[in-house]
Amino acid sequence: MDIRLMDTPDQVEAFAAVMRRAFDVVEESASYANRGGSAKVRKYLDLRLRDDASKAAGTAPEAVAAVRQLLAEVEATLDDDHADRTYALESVKHQLTALLDVLDGTGADR
Repeated sequence: MDIRLMDTPDQVEAFAAVMRRAFDVVEESASYANRGGSAKVRKYLDLRLRDDASKAAGTAPEAVAAVRQLLAEVEATLDDDHADRTYALESVKHQLTALLDVLDGTGADR
């Protein structure tokens, strides 16, 4: 699953650290400065589930817990009314929600 993180350097690194703990990182880009003098950066991650056997059985409790925690953090940030963060965080939230559905067995494999 390809994910783009976009925010301040500290926030991008914090989100990337959570993803590294929960998933196997196939590729991780450097942080790229956004255009126009923005203080934000972007980073791209290509992630895979750690344990295909757990995925097939519908159990991956550590990954599910990590994604649930990340989703809670994303929702809290969205509630902060920072319009400039909304698009990027909505995209991450959508992708992680779909992944969580697969991990906990409530959704179809996407």
